[in-house]
Amino acid sequence: MAESTNRIFEIKDGADFKKRILEAPADKTIVVDFWADWCAPCKTLTPILEKVIKSLGNDIYLAKVDVEKNSSLAETFNVASIPNIKVFREGKVIEEIVGALPEAQLKSKLSKLVASPADKLVVQARKLVQEGDIEKAERALREALANDQDHPRARLRLAELLLIDGNVNEARELVTGISDETAEHQAAKAVLGMIGFADVCAKAGGMTGVRKKLKSKPKDLGTRYSLACCLATSSDYPGALEEFLKIVEEKKDFRDEAAREAMLHIFALIGNSNPLTVTYRKKLSQILY
Repeated sequence: MAESTNRIFEIKDGADFKKRILEAPADKTIVVDFWADWCAPCKTLTPILEKVIKSLGNDIYLAKVDVEKNSSLAETFNVASIPNIKVFREGKVIEEIVGALPEAQLKSKLSKLVASPADKLVVQARKLVQEGDIEKAERALREALANDQDHPRARLRLAELLLIDGNVNEARELVTGISDETAEHQAAKAVLGMIGFADVCAKAGGMTGVRKKLKSKPKDLGTRYSLACCLATSSDYPGALEEFLKIVEEKKDFRDEAAREAMLHIFALIGNSNPLTVTYRKKLSQILY
């Protein structure tokens, strides 16, 4: 990504868009202006938009897309009329502005979309997790919540770390505080599902107790369900999905389809594009339908 002196740039083609917009650093906000030379309102908006971007600091960028030269991009992002502004962060559209707004209104909207200190700490925490430094990641997330106690991603990410460590009560408190109006709400529901797994595992005597029971009663679906929950709690998602699938194969309506619902919780948690999700969603569909 360009430095502050080059925060306004033209997009050449789809590959350039992918590199500079979709793969931009997670703490950078990219304002994409879809325009055309024949569009008079676009020409009115351009100097206003550039002025606003320059006034908002080094973490917000302006990318200009000429829809005449990049019609496929306009089609991909459903640009029906111009001027059209789409704001991206982490490769996703987080805001859309259609038409030419006055400077004050435009600045008010965009200023709220610049990465906050809490946003940056969440990005930092994610990098730390990838590097294996869970302790520092937890500290970064707690600092993010000290800055913004309702920050949904900080709540979600910290809850996930705490759940791995077995701190179920605090994890539950964090995710139940995530508003259903946020993009993180579905993931929060998935984490609550994982907390449910932890509760089941604990009540069954933990992994050791469950495996001991399963040896004496290998066909008991309740015990197998507890084992799957223990595996999910310890982040052994392949093992958990396999055990839940065995239950669905044996009895689809076990505990009002609890095993199927459990698999859906894991899919939501690890993401639809995860190879495990793709593989086990197909297996589940083959059994059910």
